[in-house]
Amino acid sequence: CPGCKERLTSSLFSAPRYCHYLGLYFCAQCHLGDLRVIPSRVAERWDFEPRRVCRDAAAYLDTQVNQPLVSITRVRRTKVSSQAHLTEMHALRQKLMRVQQVLRESSCDFSDTLAAITSAQLPAYMVRGHDLYTMQDLIRLHLEGRG
Repeated sequence: CPGCKERLTSSLFSAPRYCHYLGLYFCAQCHLGDLRVIPSRVAERWDFEPRRVCRDAAAYLDTQVNQPLVSITRVRRTKVSSQAHLTEMHALRQKLMRVQQVLRESSCDFSDTLAAITSAQLPAYMVRGHDLYTMQDLIRLHLEGRG
């Protein structure tokens, strides 16, 4: 077992459990059957089906779910209707970046007001750029697109 280094054995009552995030087999103590959405499956296939992962992978994915780590350029385009919401969101974020840039370049008085409003209502990573998304953003867009 990669988690506890115990030898994996197979019997009628217990078999090694596959972690879909790491692609390895684990013992029953290290793999409790936790379900998580796998980031690479979202980026490559727009697949949001929760998969079984080991405890360590579940803990790691839980810490990363709200981190802006998924680049929009890594998400493969599909014809799934929920991906249209991602395209729309990306266009809105690009427009916000352009407006901020124009206001900075023109020394407009409204620049400070817009900066205060956006920093109060949007996460910092959305205010700084348009290309990074969190897994939580993508999951939310997918769920809204299905409804």
